[in-house]
Amino acid sequence: MEDPNVTWYGDLARNAIKGARRYMLFGPRQILGYKYSIGMQMGLCHGPADAMFEIRAGGKMAFQGVSPGGRITINKPDLFGGDQSEGGIVGDVDLEMGAPDQLQNDYLVGVLGEDVSAYRGVFTVVLRRVYLGTSAYIKAWAFRLQRILLRSDGSPQWYAEKAAIQSEILDFTKGDPGLDLGTQNGSGDGGWDTSGDYVTWSNLDTIRIWTLPTGTLRTIPISQGVAIGHPVAMAGEDQVVSRQGELIGSDTFLKFYSASTGSLEQTLPLTTSSDGAVNYNSGFRMVDLEVDGDRYAMVLLEAFALMWVLIKKTGSWSIEWKHSGTEPVRTLAMGKSFFYGVPDETAPTEIVMIPWTAAFAENRVTPPGLTASIRNCSYLEDTDEVLIVCANSDLFVYTPDLATMKRMSSGNPDMGGVGSLSAKRINLGPGRIGLYSNSSVKRVYAILVHDLSIDYTIKVEETNFVDKAGFQPSQPPYGFNAKHGGLLIPGSSVKSVFWFVASTIAFDMNPAHIIRECLTDATWGMGYHDGDIDDESFRAAADTFYAERFGLSLKWYREEQIQEFVTVIQSHADAYVFLSRTTGKYKLKPIRKDYDIDTIRVVTEDDVVEWTEVVRRQPAEAVSSVNVKFYDRASRKDGSHIVTNNAQAMQAQEVIQATREYPGINTRELAVRAGTRDVLSLGAGMASGRLKVKRTLEDMEPGEPFRLVSERHGLSGEVMRAVDPGFGDGRSNAIGLKFLQDVFNLGAAVMADSSGSDWENPSSAPAPASPRLVWEMPYRELRQMVGDVQLAATLAADPDAGLMQVAATRPSADAANAVINVDAGSGFTDVDTLDFAPGGFLAAALAIDDTEIVVITAHDLDDVAIGSLAAIVGPSPQATEVVRIDAVDGGTMTIARGCLDTVPQAHDAGRAIVFFDDFSLSDFETYSAADTVSVKLLTTTGLGTLERSAAPTDSVVMDSRAIRPLRPANVTVEGDRYGPVDAPSLSEFLVEWATRNRLTEMTPLGWTDASVDPEAGATAIIEVLDPTGATVVTTHSGLSGTDYTVPIASFGGNMSGFIRVGAERDGHREWQAHQIEVLVGNELVLDGVPLTLGGEILFLGA
Repeated sequence: MEDPNVTWYGDLARNAIKGARRYMLFGPRQILGYKYSIGMQMGLCHGPADAMFEIRAGGKMAFQGVSPGGRITINKPDLFGGDQSEGGIVGDVDLEMGAPDQLQNDYLVGVLGEDVSAYRGVFTVVLRRVYLGTSAYIKAWAFRLQRILLRSDGSPQWYAEKAAIQSEILDFTKGDPGLDLGTQNGSGDGGWDTSGDYVTWSNLDTIRIWTLPTGTLRTIPISQGVAIGHPVAMAGEDQVVSRQGELIGSDTFLKFYSASTGSLEQTLPLTTSSDGAVNYNSGFRMVDLEVDGDRYAMVLLEAFALMWVLIKKTGSWSIEWKHSGTEPVRTLAMGKSFFYGVPDETAPTEIVMIPWTAAFAENRVTPPGLTASIRNCSYLEDTDEVLIVCANSDLFVYTPDLATMKRMSSGNPDMGGVGSLSAKRINLGPGRIGLYSNSSVKRVYAILVHDLSIDYTIKVEETNFVDKAGFQPSQPPYGFNAKHGGLLIPGSSVKSVFWFVASTIAFDMNPAHIIRECLTDATWGMGYHDGDIDDESFRAAADTFYAERFGLSLKWYREEQIQEFVTVIQSHADAYVFLSRTTGKYKLKPIRKDYDIDTIRVVTEDDVVEWTEVVRRQPAEAVSSVNVKFYDRASRKDGSHIVTNNAQAMQAQEVIQATREYPGINTRELAVRAGTRDVLSLGAGMASGRLKVKRTLEDMEPGEPFRLVSERHGLSGEVMRAVDPGFGDGRSNAIGLKFLQDVFNLGAAVMADSSGSDWENPSSAPAPASPRLVWEMPYRELRQMVGDVQLAATLAADPDAGLMQVAATRPSADAANAVINVDAGSGFTDVDTLDFAPGGFLAAALAIDDTEIVVITAHDLDDVAIGSLAAIVGPSPQATEVVRIDAVDGGTMTIARGCLDTVPQAHDAGRAIVFFDDFSLSDFETYSAADTVSVKLLTTTGLGTLERSAAPTDSVVMDSRAIRPLRPANVTVEGDRYGPVDAPSLSEFLVEWATRNRLTEMTPLGWTDASVDPEAGATAIIEVLDPTGATVVTTHSGLSGTDYTVPIASFGGNMSGFIRVGAERDGHREWQAHQIEVLVGNELVLDGVPLTLGGEILFLGA
């Protein structure tokens, strides 16, 4: 729905967007624009609606899920490009579904007063002062919603199981990937639950609650003992339940928490010492059900004994009864009269059935007709039936007492896997259950309850579902969430995920249901009573349309007469609606080949009173091509499709085209079928006419097929359809009848000519930038970006001051730039737009002394300039090395090592290299030591900007980099630059270096370049480390010049160690230091004189 009616707007707010400071580190922050927030109410359609699936703004997805109403939160601040472009959408949106008892919206009451309408019967969307972007011109909003399963008075739709017709599965590679819930501890199918807007998990001493669909996490600490086994459940859609108490010897309780706030709502005493062996906090399992307005729950306690507890909620929860048990079960289901459990056995063929409204008894019942052992047993609340899944994937539905099998389905694909063994929750939404197969090919099955057929199948590997390959058969059983059309796959010590498996399924409405509602709706329809409808014909028609998957979705506007709208539906579905002369009820007749030509009525000359007209369409008059115009839901655009009758076109020697508009058709496949039907009906050879017949044919109904025989008109039993029978004028008893030759008995070759364009958008979906460099800015970069004067003033005010620096490489050739998001503690905000830097990855490992690299998987290497700098990005700032580019030949480059304040290091193959010189940026905020700055880069392509949630986070901890002196370069020990130095005969070691100057080095020097005049006050420092390199043994500080001799005594008697050379000035140490391993050998030193052991035995001491 792309044209909602805005019925109110107001409550406007405007907030300034502030950018970098006007004079780099000083001056006021620049105002880049404004963020606009507004309150608004939009009317969509008559209610009540079933669910909202999508909300788009400006053509971009703002919300995707399955919301049956209530409040949703949209958090897409970068939907239109973020603060640097047109902003996004953030805020709460109320979906008021239009129920007959709908209350006033509290936000509208707050801004408009108590007299505001509740808008019952109208589906409205209320924006609660939502941020809508940085432009004063609001983007157009569009909605994908469903209004099928409820009538205007809120009652269930007539013949509900055939009302919704699945039209297609939208692209699962482009939908919501779902939620990564992380790795959880715990085990069993009771350690988790999902219902309503929540997923909950008991993670040892903490209850975790995620809110759907955003995945916002709330935690509740468990203070009274840690339950083991099965510790959490949901009661209804709004309470989380946990059993608590000490493990042994103390009373246990059920604690009920609000799922929305996490607050404790009730503590219900559960067991005491009088309950014996079950007074042990081994957890619990629970299922609940609402019956006649009251909520009941069956609680199973399993420890050293078994106990069944029935509790009831009337305001608060209370215990109805407790009974000891002897039948352990592995699945739980609760019906209106019985509890059902699958026995905890290897291959069960019985169900433990416990009446909870009558005398307690653990009965074992064998359901009739089973073909294999039982894997799962679930109660179907909507139909008051019991579903059993067998190990061979056969499905069975029984009456509540399990005495009668009502229907079954066999020969199904493998629905095995551990998943369907004990699905805790199986409801996937109205009329459907879900099964998940965790076999070698993971699949999700949606099963129609009314006939157990497979409605649709999702092959998981062909989706974009998060962590879709990360599950093994050993994980706990799964569960479906009916409200959000989701599948929860919990993992013990592995990832847990929530996939939205139904949000991208599109359903259309059965034409029979549309017509019936138009006839009977008392609010906007014709207002006929249900008793005025021929239920049998409408059910038969509904079955026909359902079997054909001929569903329609379209809008009706009040400006159009409802009778005209019904006519539109008839032409779509090729059906007749008429008033029966025999019953006085409305009947619906689809025009299909649903007859036996040998048994239908035959009309001859004896039945005809008068031939008024008989015509045959000539070839030159016949239409041979039909252009079907429809709405293509997949592309959200009007579509068209041409279908041609080849035989007719060749006979006429030309193509005569007609256009048919079917706005209710939403898929190309259905448009082709409708076009094929129409091109045949408009083709050559079709006979039609008018005649008057005798009263013997007074029971003929519109659309009825009959055979017409007339030698003089050349009719030899062709099948005709009756059109608009007329029953006389009072003076003549003759019945007037129009007839038209039946299309289903014509043969012709039909060619479907796809008129759709083969053009595909060449733009890539925005992906995370890679590789990326986010670090504290070196002194040289700071000096280039802010200038000497500002930099000196900043460091004088705070010697620990520094700036964040970011550079990154485009992930695809069409990535234009990236919006920089920075979070310094108060949340991510847009700060600037980053142009991408050249970059790639090392093709091979780089030794510490190598000066040639090969860069692969690269972008923009043509922009790399000789003499510019690049960073080989290590796993930490201390493992990242700056290099200078001395020569470039495609992806092969010569580099100078250890530039600026870094030292040469060895790097693994695949390490990132980012050519940041001249391609980096900052937020130009001054940070100090220990400040943490997080950065996200939101890539922009022709298809939009990367969602903030999809962008990886890079964090840097500021560490006074700019003020630190440069380390000495070209360090050698006994002439060796990199070591290890093997010198067993030496008693001292010559260390040499080249001096560097932080303040004067604007042209980067390489590691082996000659000395320059050092920075005033800077001296070298040599530290001798133990063999592990972790502990300083001896320090030689305050060293001037370019060499120093380290005596062997500095090694503290160790047989080996490291010599580390750095710098210091005014108490500040270098950013990185260079160290070389030295092997001292097997010498002992006595009174400063080396003593060599040549195989002799040396005794020390008495």
